[in-house]
Amino acid sequence: MKKEILIIALLLFPSNIQALENQTLIDDDAIMENPNAPVTMVEFGGFENEFSRSFWKDAFPTIESEYMSTGKVRFVFRDYPTSDPDIAASIAAECVRQQYGDAAYIIIWDGFFSTTDPLTEELINQTLDNLGYDIRNCDIEKVTDEIILDVVDGDRLELNSIPSFFINDYFFEGTQELSVFQEAIEKALNETVKCWADNECNDNNSYTFDTCFNPGLANATCNYQPIRCLKNSNCGNNSLVKFCSNENICNKTTTYTCTNAGTPQSSCTSSVNENCNSCQFGCNNQSRTCKPLPTIIIFSPLQKIYNVSSIAFNLTTGNYSFNKISFIDWSEKRPRWDNVCSNCNEYGINKRARESFDEGMHNLTFKAINGTIEITKNISFFVDSKNPKIMAIEPKSRDFANGSNFFIKYDENNCQWLILKIFGNSSNKTSMHNCSSGTVKKIITENLSIFNNQQIEYQFMIKDKANNTAESRRTKIKVDTMKPIINSLKNSTSDRRVSFVLNVTEVNFEEVVYIDRSDKRPSEKTLCSSFKNGICSSTKTFKTGEHNISIIVLDEAGNSAQRNMKFNLV
Repeated sequence: MKKEILIIALLLFPSNIQALENQTLIDDDAIMENPNAPVTMVEFGGFENEFSRSFWKDAFPTIESEYMSTGKVRFVFRDYPTSDPDIAASIAAECVRQQYGDAAYIIIWDGFFSTTDPLTEELINQTLDNLGYDIRNCDIEKVTDEIILDVVDGDRLELNSIPSFFINDYFFEGTQELSVFQEAIEKALNETVKCWADNECNDNNSYTFDTCFNPGLANATCNYQPIRCLKNSNCGNNSLVKFCSNENICNKTTTYTCTNAGTPQSSCTSSVNENCNSCQFGCNNQSRTCKPLPTIIIFSPLQKIYNVSSIAFNLTTGNYSFNKISFIDWSEKRPRWDNVCSNCNEYGINKRARESFDEGMHNLTFKAINGTIEITKNISFFVDSKNPKIMAIEPKSRDFANGSNFFIKYDENNCQWLILKIFGNSSNKTSMHNCSSGTVKKIITENLSIFNNQQIEYQFMIKDKANNTAESRRTKIKVDTMKPIINSLKNSTSDRRVSFVLNVTEVNFEEVVYIDRSDKRPSEKTLCSSFKNGICSSTKTFKTGEHNISIIVLDEAGNSAQRNMKFNLV
């Protein structure tokens, strides 16, 4: 992209706006696969976000092959950039879509996520060239509005983590394991479409004929027609089956009986006798193998940024009870194991539980012990419960400004956005800027031409990645964006004395200075600190020889006009 990517400007919405209700989660974004699929999966993410890339790499291929290519799920990616490279990549991808369509957008979407290098402007341009896309004729303003709409919708939804996902009515913060997405998709499909084909009505009963009526439609239903038997052998052979190893034996004895044989009323019955010895957690009813070790399922804390220090704990080991469940925070100076419960299978589910944490990153390991059996699960999260601090701003109250001298000093270790609001007589303006973390001094240039000769108010706002905010006071300043006008400049010499007469038009006059660039060390010197009726008249003494003079007129807002002249004194 041979264009400078501008920082996105958007109108802020209050932070307490509730999530969108009774509205679709997509606008006119590119739709991947069947646009009429019964299940919609929406991701709010960014091309530079490591968790968005992790989802694309680890979970998306399976979702695409199992659900999208079969017409069950349509996928929509909505831009939520959190850095300048992210903004540049989003604009480039939307430009490709604007000029080449949805299919091209999907190709460039894959192209940006497939690289492991930072998305610099050079890499973005190289990716576009490699894929054969030329976006020089892109309508940048229209594309930027589309990205802003995605960000605004994300803020309205009060997203606390990027990426975030919606699968019909199911919502997930942060990337999840593939199985979590698959379970949500299956639930959504079950809620919308009962079946797509006969094989999806399989009830694992070999004695029913399973069919799907109205496959793929909202009124689809499964029909199970009994298959009747003629004799006992039609129902199966009596059997004794052994599974597992010699140490872990699961026996299953099945006896089949056909009643009313050979009649329309014939039916099959079976009786099962199971004997499970030494399987630590019993036998799996379908595979007839020992059940695997349980896992620790953590509902909270999540892998995200929290803006509170007291974090809800909500975890379970399913139906299996353990002698002890504990956790350790490896981020502490002296990590130690803390017990959360004994002889239990959950913590924080039946009774609300919370734990307090210091500011910063936390890496936790949960452990459940039952005799010699030990299972663990790791989770990481970040705590940022402190608001940003704005330490100083400029221009000062009642000062003049031309837009080039906005300044802020702030302290924030997790900065996401820096906002500058301008309040004019008849219109307002808001711009959003990328910000660094730490104790930062930042100068911002803003185009104030629409506010020329007005008294305006300005205000800074900072938002961190945990949604904590800080606002500066609204400060009144005067705007002057017009340069002084030098109507005429005359000079006359007498020996080594040179007289200067300037006719200047400027209502907010500050001073006239001159610089003799022929000096060994040129410096700025005052020619006039005031003038009468627009006239600056002053005489200065110079050394003999050639002189190259720059005369500069300054106003109180920092605007300037310059004239140059040369003369030779002998």
